[in-house]
Amino acid sequence: MQLRLIEPPNEEPVSLLDAKRHLRIEHDEEDGQIEAWIESARVASENDTKRSYVSQTWELILNKTPKDGIITIPSPATPVQEVLSIMLNDEEVELSNFEVDIYNASILIKTEAQIERVAIRFKAGFGNAEEVPAPLKSAILLRVGHLYLHREAVGSSNLKTTPFAVESLELPYRDVRVR
Repeated sequence: MQLRLIEPPNEEPVSLLDAKRHLRIEHDEEDGQIEAWIESARVASENDTKRSYVSQTWELILNKTPKDGIITIPSPATPVQEVLSIMLNDEEVELSNFEVDIYNASILIKTEAQIERVAIRFKAGFGNAEEVPAPLKSAILLRVGHLYLHREAVGSSNLKTTPFAVESLELPYRDVRVR
C-alpha cells in the first residue's frame, strides 16, 4: 500500500493576519517566518489528529485487493470528501462499479475480475479554510505561538513541549478507527 499526496492544500486554515493578531505582532519583518510556522503547525496538528484539514488530493495505490473487497482509506487522508477516480489494473473504471462510503472512508469493490493493482484518487479534508473546525484553528494558533516563543529550542535544557491545550483541542478530531 502506498499513499501519496498529489495536490497539497492551496491555503492554510489560519491566515497570516490571524497568526499575527494571536502573536500581537504589528510589523511585517517576520511574515515569511510566521507563514512557515503556520504551515509547520498545521502539518504537526494533522499528524497528531491523523486528518487532513484543508482540501487536498491524495492517491492510494494497492498491489492487491483485500480479501473482503473493502478498501479502507488510511490516515492522514481523512475525512474523505469525494472519490475522483479509480483505476483497476491501470485502466480507469466507472465509479458505479464500487460502493463508496465517504463517512467511513471505505470502498467496496463490486467486480469479480482479477485485480492486481488498484489506484484511487480522492479529495480529503474538511473543505476550504473557513470550514476547518474552530478548535483545530485554535490548536494551530497555539502551536504557532509556541514556535514563536521557543524558536531557539536546540538543547534538552530549553526544549519545551507544546501546551496541553493543543492536545485538548485536537482530541475530539483524532482519527481513531481500528484497522
